[in-house]
Amino acid sequence: MYYPFAHLPFHQQRLLFPTLLVLTLLVWITLIWMERPLAKAGASIIDFELAGTLDKAQAIMHAWGEANRQLARRQTVVDFVYLVLYPLTLALGCGLAAGQFSAGSWPVYKAHLAADCPLVCYIQVCHCRLGVDIRSGWQFELDASTEEVNS
Repeated sequence: MYYPFAHLPFHQQRLLFPTLLVLTLLVWITLIWMERPLAKAGASIIDFELAGTLDKAQAIMHAWGEANRQLARRQTVVDFVYLVLYPLTLALGCGLAAGQFSAGSWPVYKAHLAADCPLVCYIQVCHCRLGVDIRSGWQFELDASTEEVNS
């Protein structure tokens, strides 16, 4: 089985996983903590990201005020750190879990599915929402759903 951490010896993977897990949880808790003032001001960062129109986005930014706009900028930076940490943690954890079972067993398939979901979601978001095709020749069965979203 190959996954991003397969090149590391097993004992290093076992040491790295708790570290990544703790970092991921700390960043996640930080994001939740940073979200509260924005939500109290009338709209969360998710509301802002999904505003849909310039007028709605500007109304949210106006409701936030300058201090919360600065907080939203910092939260976006922390969110990018989270977007790197959580798939790495998930991939390593799934790889370690899959290593505990024989090849072809049901838990191994579940671990592969869990580890691949963030990647498939990122590809789908980049392709559908951003108009960027990062698949570079990869064939997925997501093409039919992509056409539905774009239309």
